[in-house]
Formats: sequence, C-alpha cells, structure tokens
Amino acid sequence: MRPRRSGLRAAVGLTLALVGVCLGVGAVLASGPERKEVEVVVHMAANMRFTLPRGQEGVKLVKGDPLTIRIQPGTKVTFLNTSPFPHNVIHATVENLEQIRGHSAFQSPEVMATNQRFSVVFREEGTYPILCYYAGHHLAGMVGTIIVGDNPPDAARTFARRR
Repeated sequence: MRPRRSGLRAAVGLTLALVGVCLGVGAVLASGPERKEVEVVVHMAANMRFTLPRGQEGVKLVKGDPLTIRIQPGTKVTFLNTSPFPHNVIHATVENLEQIRGHSAFQSPEVMATNQRFSVVFREEGTYPILCYYAGHHLAGMVGTIIVGDNPPDAARTFARRR
C-alpha cells in the first residue's frame, strides 16, 4: 500500500498559488499606471509624398515637404497607402539605398497596395530617413525623416548604430 501524499501536494499547490498571487500583485503595483500607446499615421499619397493628416496626438510636424516629423520613443508609426498607386517604405537615404536594402532597421513589403498598412514602433532615439523606392518614387521626392526623441543622434550615427 502506497502512502497518501495528497495532503502534501495540496499544501505545496496552495503555497505556490499564494506566492504567485503575491508576486502578481507586486508586479501590478510596481508597474504603475498603464502607458497609453501612441500611434501616428503617415499617408503615402498619390502625389509621391509622405503626408501627415492633421489633428494627431504625439507628433510634431517639423517640415511638410519633404515630410519631417518628431516623435517620442515608443511611438508606433503606421504607414498607410492612401494612393491608387503601389508604394513601400524603407529606412534609407537616396545615397545608401542600394547598400542598405535588406539590412535596414525596417522595410515594408516590396509592394503595398491601396489601403495596405505597415507599422513600426520606434523604441530608440535617432534620426530615421525614409523613402519609397517603388518604381523610383524616391527620385520623384517621396522621401522623409522621422526624428525620435528630443536630442537624437544624427542619421549617420543612427545608421552606424544599426550595423
């Protein structure tokens, strides 16, 4: 006849459950209020430009053409193709596009159809040049810059940090 250990198992289970509850409560108390996620939507327009719709929180328009915006770390930027033409977006400059393709901090699918979205959460401060390389749109001026943080490194240092 095997000795009964159900009482021991129950005690261990109850102890683990109480420890888990205490740790869970501690984690909730330590984390503080939940941070509201900020999302900024950038349109990829038919006029071969990145545009920023008015009235969005969490973004400062620095310059309209080419688009330059300032956001804080942790901000989610969603690129939305509002154009009837395909577009894409990559973290690159016209000068380094060929070297960086496939190795950039972010790159959308090659072809984004109308109403297709691509999102990136910018966690690190930096200066992020962007462009659309679909059918040479960047040569027609579809370029921009996303500045993350109050005192970010310049674009060259941002690229160097990514390697």
